[in-house]
Amino acid sequence: MDRKDYYPLIKLGYCESNRDAAPPVKGYIYQNLVAIDALLENDTKEVIIEYGEDVVVIKDTGKYCLVQAKYYSSGITTNLQKEVYRELYADYLKMTAIKEYEVSAVLDCFNNGIPLGVPSDTDAEDWIKDNAACSTIDNLLKIKELDYKKDERVSCIIKSFGNDLKWEKFKEKYSIITRPELYSFMNELSRKLCNEFKPYYESLLFNNLNREAKESILFGIAYKIMLQRYNYAMKSGTSHKGVIEKKSISRIDFINIVKQNIQTDINCIIKMSIEAWVSSVYNEIIESNRVMQSWQEKCLEYLCNNTKNWLGNMCRTTEGQISLINTISAEKEITELDWNGRDELERIGEINRLYERFKVFLKVLWKIILNIIDYKMVAASKDSIKESDSMLQIETYIESTESRYICIRFEDDYIQKSVITGGVNPTSPKWDRWNVYERMYKYKPHKWYMAGDTSIHGWHTYSYSPAEIIDKDIPESVNPAVIEDRDNSFYYECLECIKVDRGDWKINEDCRKCIFNEKCVKDV
Repeated sequence: MDRKDYYPLIKLGYCESNRDAAPPVKGYIYQNLVAIDALLENDTKEVIIEYGEDVVVIKDTGKYCLVQAKYYSSGITTNLQKEVYRELYADYLKMTAIKEYEVSAVLDCFNNGIPLGVPSDTDAEDWIKDNAACSTIDNLLKIKELDYKKDERVSCIIKSFGNDLKWEKFKEKYSIITRPELYSFMNELSRKLCNEFKPYYESLLFNNLNREAKESILFGIAYKIMLQRYNYAMKSGTSHKGVIEKKSISRIDFINIVKQNIQTDINCIIKMSIEAWVSSVYNEIIESNRVMQSWQEKCLEYLCNNTKNWLGNMCRTTEGQISLINTISAEKEITELDWNGRDELERIGEINRLYERFKVFLKVLWKIILNIIDYKMVAASKDSIKESDSMLQIETYIESTESRYICIRFEDDYIQKSVITGGVNPTSPKWDRWNVYERMYKYKPHKWYMAGDTSIHGWHTYSYSPAEIIDKDIPESVNPAVIEDRDNSFYYECLECIKVDRGDWKINEDCRKCIFNEKCVKDV
């Protein structure tokens, strides 16, 4: 960042060494999306995230744009509008207290489709004059000496540096942008990213991915870049200049980082595809389940991050890729010889076909983990859970001694060797079901989590063929008490009692009473 750009930004951060509080999950996702959108504007020079304001955009002309990025799922209230207006006005005053820098202010928000205009002069004037009783100062640095809460700081700045001329100028610079819902905003940005980087990837292996895969990967790269800057916390003794450097990125650097990520080999492309899928599943859950408890939203965010790390590391290698494919695919078993014998385009095509089944796998896994956290932890512990907690580490639930497929091990289950497939239902083509069942007969997990097929459940043995289970010409489920060879038997779990669709994620099922119970609830 140019030296001349630092000075007004440092003043912006004088009154808050750290931002006051972390916003809800959807709020900070939205904030990162706004920052990405700004970086895709040709006249953007630099973007700073979560310093002084939610987002600060520096234009090539030297103009500063202060952005409050807000996600209001139930619509913005008058009090919230007032709060945002006053904060932006106070920040405008901070940046223009000594020199008239060119500064604009924007409320960039999702307002649930409700039209939102700038306030009338009468309302705005009432808002900026509604100041708490506080001291006035002649130097911004002095506010650090005052033990003020956020609104008191805002009042102090408005009373100390505001005047009619400043307010008239601010009114001209204040605007409101309303956006579509999160999922639509993400899709819009994904398309913009694909168009922005098309000239760079047309000659690369990356170009052989389908449009949806390209968009998902590019969005994942861009979001990760912003998340790294968002998550940087100001440490004691760190200069404001040092914090700005950590929280800012130029458009040029942003473009170069994305370009470096897509100029890569087949294994890295597959890894990035899988990581992008994880983000897509997470985003879909968050957008389609607007009513969740705060701990559920937070745990889903942590599960998303940890899953990307786990699957990203696993899918760097052909062995890991094969393990994932043989867990969720509806195709015949893939061997290392088969996979290595395929060219890069065939591998990309195989991976691209797996997304819908991957989504089933991941939703089931995450929902079961959330259920375990719910019944194992008291409310206070859930609210304070950390990303590093073992219950949020995917590896906690993986049987590491099995490499042919992703073998699941839930501590509270009566069986310790299970598989979550990509879902099979009675209307699936017979060959799809045959391929899945044939692999399971070879691997012999002791429980099949088969989301989608509620027609079969209970104990069965590996003594009859996959053909019999496909045609549903199988014996009644076996009484487990009479099974002598447990290693040659399996439990078929239909997962009817685990809900993962729109609106279902606010509900917690007690797995101890259903899927971890040896007697299926359908037989009770």
